[in-house]
Formats: sequence, structure tokens, C-alpha cells
Amino acid sequence: MITNKQWSDFYKMLVPFVRKRVQNHDDAEDLVQESLAKAFEKQQFLKDQKKIRPWFYQIARNTIADFYRKQKHTADLDFEIAESFELEDSQQKAVKCLTSCMNDLNDSDFNALQETDLGSMSQHDYAQKHGLSYTGAKSRIQRARKKLKEVITKCCDIKSDQFGNILDVVPRRRVCCVGG
Repeated sequence: MITNKQWSDFYKMLVPFVRKRVQNHDDAEDLVQESLAKAFEKQQFLKDQKKIRPWFYQIARNTIADFYRKQKHTADLDFEIAESFELEDSQQKAVKCLTSCMNDLNDSDFNALQETDLGSMSQHDYAQKHGLSYTGAKSRIQRARKKLKEVITKCCDIKSDQFGNILDVVPRRRVCCVGG
């Protein structure tokens, strides 16, 4: 079990390590917190207390890699959607909200939605590609959709007509993905 002093020491150790690799101060702080949360969740898997220091650094490195991977996915997604359609202002806001909210998903959920709902892969093909049962793939995609809906509804109120056409996207909070 990791002691309170060790948590404090590793926090102090990880802050400069992460800041050196992430330009934005707030992002770096978030990544340190995320790294510590992951370490807390996984501490039962640390078998050798002598290797605790490299273990923490590896978790931080993986968290930083995930952060940059998500940024790349969002940039790719923005470009792909913008290239595909000429959109009205309300639709552009909705796309901006969607792509920003997609970035809040974990890699598994992001990839499931990108490959199936936003891509051209069937759920059956997705299951085969990822070594899942068809039912397991359907559950993963359904769960990812639910998480995305939760993220979007926390951020934006999307107004639509009776046919589902987007009329407007209104931010629910001051700092929002659509610049509210």
C-alpha cells in the first residue's frame, strides 16, 4: 500500500516531469492528477515496492501519450468532418461540440465510435477486428454512445426540429466547446 507521504513525494516528482513534456500548465496539472488517480486505482498491481518510482513515471508517460493521442484524434476528426460537408452555422457548432466532446472519451470509446458510427465499419467487422464477440462489440459501442451523450448534454443544449435537423447549439456553461 502506498503511504500518504509517498503520494505527496510522487506528486512533487511528477509535476516537473509532466510540465517538461506538456506545454500548457493547466493540462500538465490535469495530467499529473490523472496519473496519480490511475496509480491509486492500480496500486494493488505493484508487486515490488522497490520499483515504485519507475512505475509512477511509466504511468505518467502513458497518460501523456494518451493526452497527445486524443489531441491528434480530435484534429483528424475536425478535418474529416469539415472536408465532407458544407455546413450551416448551427451544424458547424454541433460538429465543434461533437469533436470536442469526443476528446473527453477514453481511447476505447473514441475508437469504437470513430470506426463504426463516424466511419464505415459495421459492428460485426469491428467485433472481428478487435477480437470481440458481436454482442460484446455492440455493448461497447452502445456504452460509448451513452458516454458521449452524457458529455454532450453537460456541455451543450442542441435544439432540433421534429425531423432531427439541428437548429442551434447553445452552451450550458460559460466555457464551452462552441465558444459560449
